[in-house]
Amino acid sequence: MTGGLPGLLARIEDEAACEEFPLDIEVYRRAGRPPLAPILSAGNKRADVCFFARDLGVEEVLRGEPLIGSAGRRVRRAVVEHVAPGKAFDPPFYTAGSPHMFLTNTVPYKPIGNVEFSREVKSRFRPFIEELLVSIWTGNVIIPMGEGAFKWFSPYAPEREVLRFWDDRERRFTGTMIVTLKAIVDGVEVAKEVTLAPVPHPSPRSPFMKDFPRLLEGRLKEFLR
Repeated sequence: MTGGLPGLLARIEDEAACEEFPLDIEVYRRAGRPPLAPILSAGNKRADVCFFARDLGVEEVLRGEPLIGSAGRRVRRAVVEHVAPGKAFDPPFYTAGSPHMFLTNTVPYKPIGNVEFSREVKSRFRPFIEELLVSIWTGNVIIPMGEGAFKWFSPYAPEREVLRFWDDRERRFTGTMIVTLKAIVDGVEVAKEVTLAPVPHPSPRSPFMKDFPRLLEGRLKEFLR
């Protein structure tokens, strides 16, 4: 594998430099971070479970890792409480649950505002996310957080199957589906079967906000031993 995770990060940065896209430059300046340096992943590459979110937010850029804002902290806290009941959750150290999970996004950059990156931008960075999930992360359960994160997996299932799953409100956040991810690694196509187990994104504006703790705990009971 060419360069492992450091090599992958370097290739993502090279791609980002090839053509401008709607990057929230001001937030990177505030954070003192190079805007084109990707914030790709956090947690344990050998964890069974990967939490997969849509975009980076302000907190993610300021702290330099995905899923560290309010939604990410909810997830991290729930994982710590699940694997170590009664253990104190120390807010300054949000990576306390990282041995048990891997964290990433559809695109390793922050868009302007809270506007989802276009299909074209996602397509540019898709090969790198594929490589991350197929050849660097070793687990096989992905918990997409919200509609945008779940529908990113549409190309890996039969036509419209992901959309049909999402439209089935009875099983959207309790059922699972299996897809086969594919990536080109060192010029060779590599495939990996993964189980998708979506949860809602815990946004204050989400109609599922009050149900999020219960739905997330259901996923943790099923997949996090």
